[in-house]
Amino acid sequence: MIAVTSNAARAVRRMTNTDTYPDAGLSIRKIDDKKFAFSIVPAPADSDVAVPGTNVYLDQPAAAALKHATLDADANATLARHLILDKATSSKP
Repeated sequence: MIAVTSNAARAVRRMTNTDTYPDAGLSIRKIDDKKFAFSIVPAPADSDVAVPGTNVYLDQPAAAALKHATLDADANATLARHLILDKATSSKP
């Protein structure tokens, strides 16, 4: 499962209106082998994988591709300008 740092979780909460939409969060979708789409959604899709303790949701292909990745943000990402997705790479050929 993708790791979401506390800075990233805090940044996602700042980007969403969880008072009105308690399940609003960051959706990550796999586009192709090297591309992912990020968007703010009012709630996860039924088939999404939710990262425990965060409002980050991944479609099934993204969850599989990013299981060793980390989502981070600047320590003081007041406006969440910088989310960093570090996709771990395998050393296997």
